[in-house]
Amino acid sequence: MGRLVHPWLCALILMGLLVVSSAQAADKVDFRNNATMHANQGTDLMLLKRYHDAIPQFQLAIRLNPHAALSATLFNNLGICFLKVGQYPQAVASFQHAMRIQPGFEQYYENLVEAYRGGGRLPLAHQKLRNVVIENDQDGEAWFLLGLMQEALGEHPSARESFLRFLKLSPNSQLAEAAKRHL
Repeated sequence: MGRLVHPWLCALILMGLLVVSSAQAADKVDFRNNATMHANQGTDLMLLKRYHDAIPQFQLAIRLNPHAALSATLFNNLGICFLKVGQYPQAVASFQHAMRIQPGFEQYYENLVEAYRGGGRLPLAHQKLRNVVIENDQDGEAWFLLGLMQEALGEHPSARESFLRFLKLSPNSQLAEAAKRHL
């Protein structure tokens, strides 16, 4: 036979759970507020062309709230800062993260191509991506990126074919209008 729990003990347990729950919610709000503060500081520093100083602000904002809707923008801004200070591998990684989070935004793809070019790796990246689309010719985003790379390398007829291939695979994609502009 079970023992009855005194009502005051139930109330005490319930209050304890509410305090823990409130503290956890407050921590989440603080993390979000701090992430926003660091993102804003990074943006301000970036606008002042203080890229070295902006980098840790963006990194901290991402770490504090990695699942924020703004993460793609933060990774893009971080990539731009890395690009400006000549840290091309870090710029590439940042732009790739932005693309994974928000794959329909053309600027992230263009920034990635610029990072490859800046680091002197555009021809190699182009060849590797070419091999990828040969093995998996149904990857629309890869065709779009390949088209941008081909344009940057001055291979305009090949770029046109890549954009057309992209449009055939992904006619309703967010990138479709961008691909049409490149034709």
